[in-house]
Amino acid sequence: MLLSSRCLSLLHLSLCLLLAHAAVDNSSQCPAPNITLPSSVTQTSYTVGVLAIRGFPAAYQEFNLTFGEYLNRKLRDVFHPKINFTMVPLDFTTLYTWVESKKVDFVYVNPSAYSCIESQYGASSLVTQKSIQKVGNNTYEFTLFGGVIFVRADRTDIKTIADLKDKSIAAASISGLGSGQAQFRVMVDNGLNYIQDPSQLVFTSNQGAVVNMVYKKVVDVGFVRTNQIELMESQGKTKKSYFRYLSPVNVYENGQPYPFESSTVLYPEWNVAALSHVHWLIQREVQRALLEMDQSELAAQAANIKGWIPTLSYMELRNMQEKLDFISKNPTTGQMECIRGTAMYDSITCPSGYFKQTEAEVAAGCAKLKLACPTDSSCTCKPCTKAFDVDVFQVNDTSAVSTSSDQTYLGCAKMTTCAVSQQRSKFKFSIIDNKKRDNMRFTYALHLTNNLVKGVANKTSTSYSYVIEEQINEKGQWLIEVFANDIQIS
Repeated sequence: MLLSSRCLSLLHLSLCLLLAHAAVDNSSQCPAPNITLPSSVTQTSYTVGVLAIRGFPAAYQEFNLTFGEYLNRKLRDVFHPKINFTMVPLDFTTLYTWVESKKVDFVYVNPSAYSCIESQYGASSLVTQKSIQKVGNNTYEFTLFGGVIFVRADRTDIKTIADLKDKSIAAASISGLGSGQAQFRVMVDNGLNYIQDPSQLVFTSNQGAVVNMVYKKVVDVGFVRTNQIELMESQGKTKKSYFRYLSPVNVYENGQPYPFESSTVLYPEWNVAALSHVHWLIQREVQRALLEMDQSELAAQAANIKGWIPTLSYMELRNMQEKLDFISKNPTTGQMECIRGTAMYDSITCPSGYFKQTEAEVAAGCAKLKLACPTDSSCTCKPCTKAFDVDVFQVNDTSAVSTSSDQTYLGCAKMTTCAVSQQRSKFKFSIIDNKKRDNMRFTYALHLTNNLVKGVANKTSTSYSYVIEEQINEKGQWLIEVFANDIQIS
């Protein structure tokens, strides 16, 4: 019997449907229809950047099968002209430089890094990772994670979040989520500042090192992601009973209790995102291919994941990052920018009413407080100085200083002894406008025994710096008033 072309098409369709359900190997699924790309799309090679938090070799071992072999196999016959994919591992520095220069087209990153890239450069999340972890005899699947705040079980002096004040804290990174920013949010919500209130912040770039530092009493408190300690326990590297979690919260995923204890709210897992220059047809097919991946794929097994789900919303994370100034608008360019954690000093944002010390002062801050920085870590200790909107203080050199962040140059409070000068010698006051305002006019009134001397402070060559210079020819104590645009400030 001869079959018509219509019957042959129906038969082919039926066979495809049967194969799609019966086959174990996903590569046997029927290919998507051939898609002719618009003539404006000339790019044929696409690069997927993978944030390699465990090193480049581990990144290749875990994800080259997904973003190299798997995507090429799934999409090699889909487009005309044909396209191909290459996976490249990146660290926190090269990630942003490669994104900015468009050396990568897709990224697989942690949620904080994605939020940063999306806000500053433009990106669209395609899929969210579905994680899987075996702990003991139990296997857990999850698409959300958070962070824990933990101490040694015998630290009875640290019971609440308020007790973190003036304690040493270790985390993986100031720009990480599960071992950094998620816990910083908890501190802020409880009235603490994550930069200024700890006695020392230690960043290890390694969550296992955080756990070990707490256990060995190198630091008082540790921040790691949910399931980190449980994972290390299953690997025989520690015991959960050694530690106690602070302020655990009830968290849920899909209406069910989350399988791990958490001190924070939960955020979506790592994701794959396309940069804005990638054509939507290619974005769509990459998303489709990843959604078809299941645990039977060698790529999923190498990555130790269950697969992928349609992207979850990262808006709650973005709101948190803006609240804590991890993402903020550049006042000059108007562009949203984020801290990147590649340089400690640049990552520090001081609380309101405080001003960041100089880079040299911040670098020496821990040594000044006699706090050692652990090996292979970066540290900061009380990097901000409380200051007035305008600081007024005596200086003895021939020029005004340019900053009030140095503890030597703390501004004078009202009605306090602010300067000492010898009779018939000149004295000098420096005025620093910490709010960095243009077109300010500073005047003063010096009350002597039988005289009132008024004048205008001279602007120096240093930005937002002014100087008052007078000579007193009599003994005693005198009062000097300083005015900013005719408003008394001192």
